Amino acid sequence: MYKKTWSLSEPVIGHRTGRLDGEGWSANTQQDGEGFLTFGPYISVVPAGSWEVNWPLMIDNHSADNAKVAHIEAFDFETKEILAYREITCQEFERPFEYKNFNLKYIQVNPSHRLEFRTYWYGNAFIKMKNLQLKSMEFTSFGKVWSIFDSHKEKCMFYKTQDFYHIHTWKFTNTC
Repeated sequence: MYKKTWSLSEPVIGHRTGRLDGEGWSANTQQDGEGFLTFGPYISVVPAGSWEVNWPLMIDNHSADNAKVAHIEAFDFETKEILAYREITCQEFERPFEYKNFNLKYIQVNPSHRLEFRTYWYGNAFIKMKNLQLKSMEFTSFGKVWSIFDSHKEKCMFYKTQDFYHIHTWKFTNTC
């Protein structure tokens, strides 16, 4: 299983808002404007298959309202496609000032494309991010993935479950 963790102070991780804060990167409503808390690392050695990205985030107040505080996404830099995304709201955090892991699963189709794992902060609550982690999902909900290819917005995946081989095709539309 492949696993890679990036510190948020590494040069391959970019920032449009916030600052280095101990072991992570934070932004607050007094000093910072809305924007990308993190983007990058522009990794292009991710084999085809199922992957999961982990964002450990914390917030100062999780009970004031249920506003959106961040948007996380896996982004194909070459095609400008969002591969997967998730909105995060205040009340998804269980306790203030305690990290919670937010995971995002996606399927990598183009192994030579540069990928970004971006964190957009809406500017309405203190938020801190510890690091960024990518790991392979050796077995997907489909079973073991053998091959994936991309053909003009249509994806095709070959996989095996127990003793059966399958082919799954779908059209990808970016609705974000």
